[in-house]
Amino acid sequence: MPKDQDRFSRAFCFVLNSGKEIYPVKMKRRETGNISFRISAGGTGGNTVEASEEVDEETMIRKVLGMVTPFGVHP
Repeated sequence: MPKDQDRFSRAFCFVLNSGKEIYPVKMKRRETGNISFRISAGGTGGNTVEASEEVDEETMIRKVLGMVTPFGVHP
């Protein structure tokens, strides 16, 4: 078990077809020390601080679930 369990969202997880559970996790920003969930549209360069938005858990859930459709994730 990771030592920083408080960084994992306990509100929901994604379950892959294989049955593996994927949990959203808070990230620490090196420059500021701020710990928050990061969301982005994804794609090329989506996994960067510049392309992401730092949000609280409630906002992360609302925005992420708003992007999910029965056919996958849309931008």
